[in-house]
Amino acid sequence: MFRSKLIMVLVLLVIGIMFLLPIFKSNPYISVALWFLGLGIIIMAFIQTLLNQIKSNKMH
Repeated sequence: MFRSKLIMVLVLLVIGIMFLLPIFKSNPYISVALWFLGLGIIIMAFIQTLLNQIKSNKMH
């Protein structure tokens, strides 16, 4: 369940990047900032799913 949510987030991120590529080319600072933001969101989502998995394992 959580894995499909992560894949959905990644797909949305890729679609967003494809739409915003012209802006990235004109302003490199925006692209770097958004890239780090996207990376941070992915890492946070990954940590969140790991914590949820640990919690559910402890309950069983």
